[in-house]
Amino acid sequence: MDEITTLLQEKLHDLEKAWVLETSPAHKFALGKQIEEVKAELVACGGQTAGSERKTQFGNISVGSVTGNVIIQQAGNDIVINRK
Repeated sequence: MDEITTLLQEKLHDLEKAWVLETSPAHKFALGKQIEEVKAELVACGGQTAGSERKTQFGNISVGSVTGNVIIQQAGNDIVINRK
């Protein structure tokens, strides 16, 4: 895997994590567009958008409002959100 493909995959991974944590619809939309662009660049470079070593998958996600403090932690490839 060449350096450009590796960097694009890392960028995609970071954008997808940011998309999950974002609460503003406008910012979430902008991040979604950036994710689409990076995926297109990866395909154009012959890179993989899925099945790579560093991948982020999101299943059923429910984002709601939480009153009070929360703890956000990364456990491997997972993001864990708990109330304090």
